[in-house]
Amino acid sequence: MSITRQQILNTTSSMTMNELLKLNSDLVDIIKHRRRMESKDMKTLLSVGDNVWFESRGTRHTGTVTKVMRTKAIVKVGFTNWKTPMSNLNFV
Repeated sequence: MSITRQQILNTTSSMTMNELLKLNSDLVDIIKHRRRMESKDMKTLLSVGDNVWFESRGTRHTGTVTKVMRTKAIVKVGFTNWKTPMSNLNFV
């Protein structure tokens, strides 16, 4: 069974402020955990010289990985180096 967005909104409309704050905190923790896992997965696959793409401010950038760090990678796009979270990278 899948819960719809409307069902969530209906349920949360009757929650107290403290319950909403706790729910928000829990959701933020879940999002952070998923991003960490995506970064770890990407780090195992990523190496210098790989061609990748990412989006920044609605623009798609394609470049080459020049350095892999703990949570971010340096991607050379044209003459510019971007320090990009690994969870934002996709292989070309």
